[in-house]
Amino acid sequence: LTPQHFETPTEGNFNVSIQVPQLPGLNQYLIDEVQVTMTSMGMNTLSWKIDLVGPGSAGDIILQKYTAAGGDLDAIFSDSQCAKCISPFEALSAFNGKSALGNWTVEIEAEDSGRDGFLSWVSLELKLNC
Repeated sequence: LTPQHFETPTEGNFNVSIQVPQLPGLNQYLIDEVQVTMTSMGMNTLSWKIDLVGPGSAGDIILQKYTAAGGDLDAIFSDSQCAKCISPFEALSAFNGKSALGNWTVEIEAEDSGRDGFLSWVSLELKLNC
């Protein structure tokens, strides 16, 4: 799932929201696995703290906590091993067994001032136990 629209302000914190709607034919929306993909262009991610907030009581997981590398971000946050995968600061498996329905929010705390680049891609991949 990808957001329909998101903007990157020139400075400060920002959020990206992704809605997970009910789909015909599915009875359960219980999560088996979560992955978050993010790509930025021309941004310094050195000061970023990235949280994934699940819908309702699903909780909140820290994906990244102030990286030392900085530069652009081109990563898949996942508990699984894959090319480009980064282990999140806190395990995404905390969402397993919870409902996927509702609004998911990627919250980015960015202490930098003056931003020339943009967040070019954010996606949420959910493997459900249907």
